[in-house]
Amino acid sequence: MRLISKSGLALLAALAAFLPFAAWAQNPALPKADPLRPIMETHTIPPYPPLSVDLEEQGTTLMQVHITTQGVVDDCIVVQSSSSERLDQAACDHVRKTWRWQPPTAQGQPTNVLTRISVKWDLRDAPPPPAGPGVLRPIMATHTLPPYPPESFALNEQGTTMMEVNVTTQGVADSCKVVQSSGSERLDQAACDHVKQVWRWEPPVAGGQPVNVRTRVSVTWAIKTVKLPSP
Repeated sequence: MRLISKSGLALLAALAAFLPFAAWAQNPALPKADPLRPIMETHTIPPYPPLSVDLEEQGTTLMQVHITTQGVVDDCIVVQSSSSERLDQAACDHVRKTWRWQPPTAQGQPTNVLTRISVKWDLRDAPPPPAGPGVLRPIMATHTLPPYPPESFALNEQGTTMMEVNVTTQGVADSCKVVQSSGSERLDQAACDHVKQVWRWEPPVAGGQPVNVRTRVSVTWAIKTVKLPSP
């Protein structure tokens, strides 16, 4: 077997280091890769969902998005929730519809890319409520808690019923729609029934005349508020 001298090994090492350089020198330089760049004027804050404003929902939605060679999002996955599914869905929807990028390139061609982005939901960014014809004032003495349904008490049912009601020119609610359930249909129905039968308002005025108005109200059901009869 023939051995290579130390000087021969050194020559081979030098050739190994030189060959990649020589190969690169014989080929034209590859085009420079461009990074992913957001088109900032499209990266607007999503509209705040009205119900999230009513419920004072805030937080940050962290998303993983797939950006196509056209610079649009065709897939959005929430990797860290704002704690509100409503806000998370609104963030993904807005990003897909509105946000745009200059896609990255490789060897002079646009490429698809996965990246992470976030939307911060802050109630200070929510629009002010629309100006109405006047102020709807509750008659507080009528805004009592509904009687607790005995079956709900026995089953320890609790929660908050959020409702949208139409207040007439007579200051009564003639319709009631549950927009967020307490988790119990029985409690929700009892809340609507009580609000329509008992709660009263001083309706707003426009042009010197009372007007109908839609508003949202809530009833919180808590076992601790129930007064038990004395033994």
